[in-house]
Amino acid sequence: MTDDLQAHEQYVIDVVKPLQRGTLLSSFADQLQQAIGRVESLQKSAKMTLTINIRPESNGQFSLTGEVTSKLPTATPSPTAFFLTTNGTISNDDPQQMTMDDVVKFTPPARNVRSFDIKTGEVDDD
Repeated sequence: MTDDLQAHEQYVIDVVKPLQRGTLLSSFADQLQQAIGRVESLQKSAKMTLTINIRPESNGQFSLTGEVTSKLPTATPSPTAFFLTTNGTISNDDPQQMTMDDVVKFTPPARNVRSFDIKTGEVDDD
């Protein structure tokens, strides 16, 4: 890195660092970290903007204000399927699908159960 480039970088840091009493850079760092986390987890891009407003005052004095804005990616909501009902409204219950109340309950047929003697294994004929 050349001395000229280092001097330019230092000048930018010297100007931006005191803006908003140092909170501008802190805000930038926080929003940058949040943007990186969202980009990594959602695999979508983010956008950050650092704006520095410069207003002339009197006698060669300037007022600088800064603002950090970010546009973070958001998760795409999962869609929910709805079906048109016979009365023209929508419902998330498929009218073509049976409900659990519609299912006939299975009752196994009665069986004759016989007991046996545990020691001998003989069937009791009661």
